[in-house]
Amino acid sequence: MLDAYEFLEKAIEADGNPRRAAKILLDLVKESSVGVSQADYDRLSRMFEIGTLVNVPRGRLEPLAAVFRPIYDDVTLVGLFRECRLVCGVGMQRFRLRKRVCLRLLAALTKRDGEVARDELAAVIAARKAVSAKPTRAASTIHKAKGLEFDHVLVAYCGASHFPDNDAQRRLLYVAISHAANRLVLHVPENSPSPLIGNG
Repeated sequence: MLDAYEFLEKAIEADGNPRRAAKILLDLVKESSVGVSQADYDRLSRMFEIGTLVNVPRGRLEPLAAVFRPIYDDVTLVGLFRECRLVCGVGMQRFRLRKRVCLRLLAALTKRDGEVARDELAAVIAARKAVSAKPTRAASTIHKAKGLEFDHVLVAYCGASHFPDNDAQRRLLYVAISHAANRLVLHVPENSPSPLIGNG
């Protein structure tokens, strides 16, 4: 689930990269609306290339696809926030925004200079992470805990089926274990341990 803070953080990282920026906006649109199926999402994702849009969907998805074209003309952070305003005006069959206010607030950030906006947003995100109250106990997915740190971390299951030996799972396991500040406990089944952990 992508919230506004995560969107801002990813938008800052994608500044100047239209393909990444478009994908981040599409993720926000899917999270903030109804009427975008997984098949629609996949069709729209396939149109993002490094320097231009390709195979732009026609028919029902055309109004939503048009929102992404200006990202390739203005690859700045402010340009991306401008596209948030365009999403609010999309008229598409079976499409309705559930979080219109979130998109309007992001669109309001177009009034700032791009460099200043990036620096200020980075500071706001850092401050939010610094003051976020940590519960005494919490259960979380690895993805939701990204960027956070805890005194003690238990990774509930490190079996071969959850962490096979590939690049994606290696990165995921690294994210999981990097949350621990003082103590890390891994639950590794004897009969099928992850090959990333070994027998030790």
